[in-house]
Formats: sequence, structure tokens, C-alpha cells
Amino acid sequence: SLLDLKPVIVDNLELGLRGKSGALRYEASVYHMTKKDDIVSYTDPVTTQRTVVNAGKTLHRGIELGLGLPLAPDWQVDASLSYAKHTYETWTVSGTADYSGKEMETAPRVIANTRLSYSPGYMNGGRFQLEWFRLGSYWLDAANTGKYGGHNLVNLRANYPFGKGMELFGSISNLFDKRYAETADGTGTAPTYTAGLPRSAILGLQAKW
Repeated sequence: SLLDLKPVIVDNLELGLRGKSGALRYEASVYHMTKKDDIVSYTDPVTTQRTVVNAGKTLHRGIELGLGLPLAPDWQVDASLSYAKHTYETWTVSGTADYSGKEMETAPRVIANTRLSYSPGYMNGGRFQLEWFRLGSYWLDAANTGKYGGHNLVNLRANYPFGKGMELFGSISNLFDKRYAETADGTGTAPTYTAGLPRSAILGLQAKW
């Protein structure tokens, strides 16, 4: 039960920088974090019952990068990248289930995003924006028996302020109508997927005061 869980002890080291070089804006950070008695969700491979338990020790290492650059008048590109590895350093669930050294499930190494924005004067401070989003592959289970391959999505959005505090906005998500999983877990022989939304459009009007 939750009352039986031990408190998590965290040791974290993080370094970062942020700056500009001409028109280029950049930021970067690296981190190294260990968690003793990390609280994780565990699915029994025999009963498929999910419980919350303490893992012995987990290790989290990663780097995060961000860039922003005007390409031309009214045009701007922004990009971000996260590369991280999350592992169970020591975690023995039972006499037959030892996940020490395994990567943590549902934890992609790569998450990336690039946005191209166009903000012409006639948009009154609004913009059109094209976005590419990448979610990398990840393990389905703590035993690392199967993987979800990750996905790429393209989204389009726009906003147009007008009047006094009024704004018209719209977006098209999953522009190319790709099939993907919002979440994926299970095992390599019995994977479970939650289907992501197909192409969808939103148009709205909001008022601010």
C-alpha cells in the first residue's frame, strides 16, 4: 500500500548556460540524478496487476538543448532537443525478477521539437506556425522485452489578435494523419497501445480582459 512506501532520496547535479551570439539565442543544460527508493509503477508479469512500489535505485542522465534564430524578416525558427537515459541501477522485485541495469519503461531517450513561425505585419502580432515533434523509441516494460518505435507528428497553428482583447485562433494537429500511440506498455509479446488522435482541427475565439 502507499503507506508502506519509503521516502525517495534524491541526489541531483545540474549545469546549464544561456546566451546569445548575434541573432542566435541558445541554452543548454546537463544533469545527473540518482533516486534511492524511487517510487515506480510495477505490473506483475503473471497477474498483470499494477502496484506502486519502491525501486532500489534509479539513475537519470541527460542533456537538453534549445535554439532560436530569426531567418528573415517575419520568420523565426526555434528548436529543442532532450536526450536522456533512465535506468534501474538496482531493483530486484522477487527472486526471479531482477531489473538491475535495465532501462526504465516508457522513457524515450529522445524528445525533439522544431517550430517555424511566420509573423507578417497584417497578422497584427499574430503568427502562423508549423511544428515538427519527435518522440523517440522506448521500452514497453521494465524487463525490456519489447519497444515502441516512437513517432513523428506535424502540427499547424495560427492566431490573429484583433479589437480590444479579442483573438481568433486555430490549429490542425497531426497534419499528415499519422497512426501513432499516445501511450504504449505491456510486454514484447503482449503490447498495449492507446491510439493517438487522427488529424483534428480546432477553430476558436477568445476574449481577454
